[in-house]
Amino acid sequence: MKYTASEIETMFSKALKTIEDGTPLRQILGTPGYPTRRKFYDWLEESEKMRERYARAKEIHLSALFDEMLEIAKAPLTETIEVMGTQGGSVTTKDNVQRSRLMIDTIKWRLAKEAPSKYGDKLDVTSGNKAIALPAIVGMVIKNETQSDEPADDDLF
Repeated sequence: MKYTASEIETMFSKALKTIEDGTPLRQILGTPGYPTRRKFYDWLEESEKMRERYARAKEIHLSALFDEMLEIAKAPLTETIEVMGTQGGSVTTKDNVQRSRLMIDTIKWRLAKEAPSKYGDKLDVTSGNKAIALPAIVGMVIKNETQSDEPADDDLF
């Protein structure tokens, strides 16, 4: 299907807004009112401006995910357990720590994969995303001050 420039802009903007709100791209593409997956990626290939807008929408989405992770950590997720005893029922409400931990770990993993320079665990040892030259002494052997140049008696045999 051939779209006009106005239709392309409308659908693309709508898709970006949905991405910023947290909906995964694979979930929205191909649904009514949105382009197909192939068409969306064709638009990204054809236009540098669209690629920049999409990258910005992904940054906003990841920032929202980070905020969501902090909300999960602060807000207790409670679960209700009903226990029927011989004298009647009782209800217990407690914090679901395991579920909170799983949700936070999943978000942390996703953030680290999608934006490793910002949310990753690895230390970036670069200068402006360029490798730092290692000094010439890297290949040199550093002698322990307690060692001498003479071989020990054990080394002779």
